[in-house]
Amino acid sequence: MKYIMIFLLTFSFLLSSCTNNESSSTDDSVNKLVEEDSSVDEYSSIEEDSLIEEYSSIEEESSITELSTEESSVKLPDMTNLNYDNGSGKMGDTDGPAYAVYSKKGFNKASIDINISQIDLNNVRESDGKYVNAYMFLGMDIFNSSGNWVNCLDTGFCYSGVNGSWHLFYNLYTTETQGINKWYESKVKLDSTHDYRLTLDSSAQNSRATVTIYDITTKKVVDSKEFESAYSLADGSNTSYLQNYALDYPKEVKYDTNGKPSENDFVEITLYNTDQGIYMNNLTVENAKLCNTDGEILWTNKATQNRSMWPDKKITKIDYEAVTVWIEDYDNSFTLNLDMNR
Repeated sequence: MKYIMIFLLTFSFLLSSCTNNESSSTDDSVNKLVEEDSSVDEYSSIEEDSLIEEYSSIEEESSITELSTEESSVKLPDMTNLNYDNGSGKMGDTDGPAYAVYSKKGFNKASIDINISQIDLNNVRESDGKYVNAYMFLGMDIFNSSGNWVNCLDTGFCYSGVNGSWHLFYNLYTTETQGINKWYESKVKLDSTHDYRLTLDSSAQNSRATVTIYDITTKKVVDSKEFESAYSLADGSNTSYLQNYALDYPKEVKYDTNGKPSENDFVEITLYNTDQGIYMNNLTVENAKLCNTDGEILWTNKATQNRSMWPDKKITKIDYEAVTVWIEDYDNSFTLNLDMNR
């Protein structure tokens, strides 16, 4: 009996020891698996963070490259009033921001296409609701047999008033016939969502000219007017043509920077009207042409006598880009901004 009891106690001790060892081994295995899972999770997290950083870096580089491409595709202006010098060339429009192109003599007809539908225009002052006028026109200079200037005229598109609309006008410097109105504005309102061709023609008869507005969008003539062009010859031998794009000041906004009325100090008047939200931007001219007795030609640099800009770089008091021009092809295709805001 004594030996049996010793045997049972020994067996019980051994059995308890084995159970503890198995439990310890199982715990170690479980702990090892947990550690391995933790290592996997940690590695996966690091790899994921690395991929996110790499993708973000690639995306950022792509955005920078795209931005750089966009910036490089933006064309710088070919001329502005801060870098253009009129020199000794003719300057016919000096009473507000303007850009003009003058042809050589020998032409009797001109035309331009203007994308009026794309023009961004505000002609009303922010502070008091008063307005300036906007013009886009063709003109003529007329000379006598000695080559001296004797007359001029302008005709084309005018925009005036607080709730204005584009319409035809003409302005004659002088007339041979007494009693003729030198200023004319049509009552036909043009559709600002359409594009138009403006034609000035003095080829039919001496001392007579006709202006015609053709709607490119609807493909029909929408306005036309014949008038006197004193001393012009139908063959064009004593006439030159011009293009002109301008902002102009009615007397209601003609003040200097001290608020005093000013009749003709256009630097001061321009500064008085600066930063009032006035602009005529994205004005695009295309397909400008000239005609003479030999036929029609594209208005190229070869046909141009000179260009003028007001202000130009010599007028330093106007220290911001009021006139900006992008040339597609001299002088038949270009875009310009007339912007009176710093």
